Amino acid sequence: VPMATPASSTLRTVFVTGLQNAHALENQAQPLMDRQLGRLRTYPEIAERLRSHRGETEVQIRRLDYKKDSLEDIFLKAMEGGADGRV
Repeated sequence: VPMATPASSTLRTVFVTGLQNAHALENQAQPLMDRQLGRLRTYPEIAERLRSHRGETEVQIRRLDYKKDSLEDIFLKAMEGGADGRV
């Protein structure tokens, strides 16, 4: 496994920042959807689709949490030197 280069470090930073931004967006969307659901009593089809989308959002948040945790483990091992001191 090659040593990390400035370019790979930049790519990693962009990737992690993107994951963090996606996680924040999904978390901010949940309360918005909840408020909208309260207003959609007279539109049951739309409310059902929004409930479905909210469920998809919850799944996406769990996936992003898993990726974030996995990346943190990888980075911690790399900072500790890992098995061979390389990322």
